[in-house]
Amino acid sequence: MFRSSLLLLAALASSLPAFADDTDLKGRLEREYVDLGAEDPEVREIATEQMLNEGVSAGSFVRNKLAAEKDPEVNGRLLVVLRAIEHEEVTSLERTAETELREISRLDARIAGLEAAATEESFRVVTLARDLAVARRRLEQTLEEIGKRLDCQVAATPTIEQPAEPEKTEYLRGGGGNIGDFAVDPRIDCQILYVDKDSPVIVISAGSNLKVETGMKFTVYRGSQYVSKIVVTAAGAGFASCRELLDFRKEPLRQGDPVSTRVFD
Repeated sequence: MFRSSLLLLAALASSLPAFADDTDLKGRLEREYVDLGAEDPEVREIATEQMLNEGVSAGSFVRNKLAAEKDPEVNGRLLVVLRAIEHEEVTSLERTAETELREISRLDARIAGLEAAATEESFRVVTLARDLAVARRRLEQTLEEIGKRLDCQVAATPTIEQPAEPEKTEYLRGGGGNIGDFAVDPRIDCQILYVDKDSPVIVISAGSNLKVETGMKFTVYRGSQYVSKIVVTAAGAGFASCRELLDFRKEPLRQGDPVSTRVFD
């Protein structure tokens, strides 16, 4: 019955003209609070419904007034308004919690996906590292086998001492001039694959497929610096065995040194 009366009063209140201070929440609440203690029951009902319509924005005001209110009638109406406000606050918090839970679930799923991807990527890295190590071991074994085979070829090849070239030797050791002055055709660029410190065997990464022939000379360099010269003693399909022309040495040879017939052209 009381609730039906409140609904009726709300309908009546909606037809009343707006007060000049209706945009001022505090002013409206103060007026509604005063009307809660009015002698006219209809005014009290209308004030109660209006305060209910203010919603959670009236929460602080209602709590402050309720703490100091002595009139049982006003106190009871303030309690009704406060219970409605608290219910609305709880409902709002529940909606917020549901939204946050959905967001947490979405983020959890995203994190799980990223963790799975990271695990898969880590496995791929480990696999690639293992494959790389295997490939390096195979390369070392292949180069070692090449060195052994070329050692046999060198041992079976008569050593032909090259005549000394004093003017070129001094020219190159001095680091001056244009090393390309001594380039020959075909012009080939490659690198040292293998250097045997215990024998004169040197393996380069160019062979008969690039027209490398026995007796062909190459210049070895490092960056822009001349290192030495080598001569081919045997040529395979994709590599060649060489020996160093010691009279032209400026620096010891290293695996990976660039080799060319046309350095510094």
